[in-house]
Amino acid sequence: MAVIERYNIDDVMQKMDRNEIANLPYGAVEIDRNGTILFYNQAEADICNREVRGHVGRNFFRDVAPCTNRPEFKGRFEEIVFQGKSMANFDYTFDYNMKPTRVSIQMKKGSGDSVWIFVKRL
Repeated sequence: MAVIERYNIDDVMQKMDRNEIANLPYGAVEIDRNGTILFYNQAEADICNREVRGHVGRNFFRDVAPCTNRPEFKGRFEEIVFQGKSMANFDYTFDYNMKPTRVSIQMKKGSGDSVWIFVKRL
């Protein structure tokens, strides 16, 4: 199940500013090709039971969500960054310092070298 199943994600992202993305009802995280967080919204903080502040500039895979530093998650990110894929959709379980939570993930190549990760609780 895609996170934004009713919308074309490219159209949605082109029409939204950062404030609108910050207020989406599902998690939205933008990271660069090295995994550094560029943007982290409130819905993602709520899913992971964290504060929204303090995440930008940290490494997503090492510092914020080490449970994603696995081939089934980070490997899909690397396919987008290094192999030219444009999108990945899959279900996953977040379990780092939290109650295990099943989520639907949609990764999408952003502008430049960034990748958006959209997260919806299942």
